[in-house]
Amino acid sequence: MNERESKEHEVIPQANQHKRVDIRMGASTMSVGEWVSSKVFSLVHRHNLVYNTCWEDPRLDRVALNIGPEDTILVITSAGCNALDYALLGPKHIYAVDMNPRQNALLELKMAGIRRLDFETFFKIFGEGRYRGIEELYRSSLRRELTPFARRYWDKHIKRFFGRKRSFYFRGTAGTFARVMNTYITKVARVRPWVEKILNSKTLDEQRE
Repeated sequence: MNERESKEHEVIPQANQHKRVDIRMGASTMSVGEWVSSKVFSLVHRHNLVYNTCWEDPRLDRVALNIGPEDTILVITSAGCNALDYALLGPKHIYAVDMNPRQNALLELKMAGIRRLDFETFFKIFGEGRYRGIEELYRSSLRRELTPFARRYWDKHIKRFFGRKRSFYFRGTAGTFARVMNTYITKVARVRPWVEKILNSKTLDEQRE
């Protein structure tokens, strides 16, 4: 191979070629993008109640996992919905864990409501997402069922989440996102009638129409 042919086979770096910039933290290395993402994730999950409801459908888990009385389940707490759904199947034990202790506080509040409230009151709080007189109800019926962290959290936040006009399901990080999307659908895209029609459909054929 002559000099000209050799040059034709050289790989020439491009001036605008993407370069990875790494940040070393102790023994580990991550890119700037990964570092920023981890900081944002930590900021959101360590300072806010993120999930007010679980978005997954636990009915699929029931089929896939075939949960029975001898099973022990480890589940990410999130809003606690899935853990409570699994409990209906009577497994031996459920461990609900979450890097955000506020999510565990929400699960504790729901469990306290299941133990202490009638269905109508429970549904107003966790179905409709609001209840007039929530502070009094919380202190008289729910607070004593909670662990110390959950007590401290709900002592400060119970009225803000459940005692005002806006539903609990429009609060927290996920609730704020839902509220923004709700506003966009209604006032910007103006497709509310079509969305409602899809949501009210009874069959897939109705949805396709």
